[in-house]
Amino acid sequence: MLWGMSFWQRVRQSNLLGLLVAVVFVVGLCLLGLAGVALVDGFHLAGG
Repeated sequence: MLWGMSFWQRVRQSNLLGLLVAVVFVVGLCLLGLAGVALVDGFHLAGG
């Protein structure tokens, strides 16, 4: 928890780093969402 707080404080100090982290975070969520949908569709197609 303490490490996370210090990490976010560092991110706030650097706008560029914060922007990069935000972009990576959003892209990661999108990829996870697409992967989840693909897995669910795959299970349905497999009859599971």
